[in-house]
Amino acid sequence: MRYFESLYPRIEFGAPIQLDTLLIEPIISLGTDAPSALDDLMDLDTAFDKGFVVIKEVSAGGSVQEVLVCNESDRPLVLLEGQGLEGAKQNRAVQKTVVIPAYSTIAVPVNCVERGRWHYNTNEFRPASFRAGPSMKMSKVSAMKMGAHSVQSEVWREVSELSARVSLSSSTEDLGEILDRASARDRRSLNSLKTKLEAFDGYGFKVTGAKLEFIEIFGRKSWAKEALLKSSREWLLDSRHSAPPTRLPLSMLKSEWKQRPSIGVETQLLADTECAGIAAEYEGELLHLFVAPEKSPIRRDRSRRAVQLDRDLF
Repeated sequence: MRYFESLYPRIEFGAPIQLDTLLIEPIISLGTDAPSALDDLMDLDTAFDKGFVVIKEVSAGGSVQEVLVCNESDRPLVLLEGQGLEGAKQNRAVQKTVVIPAYSTIAVPVNCVERGRWHYNTNEFRPASFRAGPSMKMSKVSAMKMGAHSVQSEVWREVSELSARVSLSSSTEDLGEILDRASARDRRSLNSLKTKLEAFDGYGFKVTGAKLEFIEIFGRKSWAKEALLKSSREWLLDSRHSAPPTRLPLSMLKSEWKQRPSIGVETQLLADTECAGIAAEYEGELLHLFVAPEKSPIRRDRSRRAVQLDRDLF
C-alpha cells in the first residue's frame, strides 16, 4: 500500500523556523480534529514522572536488543521510536514505536547507543535527554529491510560517525555524552535555537539543512514538541559539520509500505521501496511516522559480519 501517499495530502505546513542553514517547517495540521483513541495513551515521560512505568534489562545478564517495560498504570503506554533510555547495563534507543496495554509487561526492541559499556550503573532505565537522530533512523530503517542482524552495527556506525563529525569522543562511545559535550561547546547557538522553538505548536516537522532532509510526524502535538526539544541540538550540530544534505526524493510518495509484526497492540509499518520509512498506528490512527531518503544498500557479506560481531561482543 502507498501509505505515505494517502497521508501527505492531509499535511499542512506552517511558517518555517530558521537558524543559519537549518530550516524546520512545522506540520500544523493532519486534517482532522475528531475525538481520538490516542487520548487514552500515556507517553513515557509522563508515566515515568508519575511512577507508572519500570524499565529494566530482560534478565540479570541482559540482552543488547531488548529491554523489559512494565506498564503499571490503567492506561496503555506508548514508547515512541527513537526515544533514548539511559541506565542499567548500557544506554539504548527505542527501535520502533510500541503500545503496551494497561498493567502489562512486554520486551521492547531497542538499539544500543553506548557500545563501550556492559555493566550496571543503575538497576533500571530512565528517559534520556537524547533521541536517535535522523541519520541513525535512516540507517536503521534501511537495515531493517535486510534483516534485524545488520541493524545494531549500523547504529554503532552512526554513533562513531557523529563522534568524528564533531571531533569529540566518549570513553564508552555513548551517544548522549557526545551530544552533551558538543552542545557545551556551542551553547550560544543552541540557546538561540531553543528560544525559537519555544512557541512550536505542531504535529511534526520537515527538517532541511542537517545531514539529510526528513519528515517526522506524531499523533499528538505534545509528543512532537518533546521530540523536537530533545532532537534539535543534533540537527544544529549536523548543519555545521556535514556536507550539503541528502534531499527527500519525490518518489517517496510512491513508496510501497508493508505491515510488520506488532510488538504490543500497535500496528507496525515499514516502507519497502523508494525511501527509508517507518510508522506505527493505534486503532487506525497514526502514532508516529519517519520518512527520509533511502540509504545506499548494505552489502550482504557485511550483514553476516555484523551477526558475528554481535555474538562476539555479547
